[in-house]
Amino acid sequence: MVLVYFEYSTDAFFVTWYTFPMEFLMAIVLGWVQGMTEFLPVSSTGHLILVREIFNANATADGLAFDAVLHLATTAAILLYFAKDIGLLMHTVLRVLGRLPVDERDRTLALALMVGTVPAVILGLLLEEVMETLFRNPLLVAGTLIVGSLIFAYAEYVYAYGKRQAPLTVATGFKVGLFQCLALIPGM
Repeated sequence: MVLVYFEYSTDAFFVTWYTFPMEFLMAIVLGWVQGMTEFLPVSSTGHLILVREIFNANATADGLAFDAVLHLATTAAILLYFAKDIGLLMHTVLRVLGRLPVDERDRTLALALMVGTVPAVILGLLLEEVMETLFRNPLLVAGTLIVGSLIFAYAEYVYAYGKRQAPLTVATGFKVGLFQCLALIPGM
């Protein structure tokens, strides 16, 4: 892709041509898509796959690795933003391990997060090869985006007409972890 840059001075008018490889511009587009969709209740990975398909840039072998780098950048942003909360949770875990008194809500939250992470880790390890191939199919992604939107609509309905808040328990954390396994499917 060629971009034109115009310079003007009192002496002359210059035209400078810059050539950018398409991979560079695609990286910018994919980074923008990741940044715009990661914190919305939509699948950022699903959108990355569909954008590659739309721009016919899905033939790159390093697509999965590039997505991982994008997600690593998102993780760094999350760690930075929630550093205080993560520090509190780490402090809670260390106090529990040291048999020191802790706030029961902090203890429950830390344990629920750890237990809730287990299902996705196990399923992710078991389905690693399938996630690299079958789960990156644009038709599957489009279908799961539609199914995911129906699930979100149902969740909004339940929230509007159901019980609003229940105390956090480790069992609730585990249930959330089971539903988080759905996020392993791009588009969900």
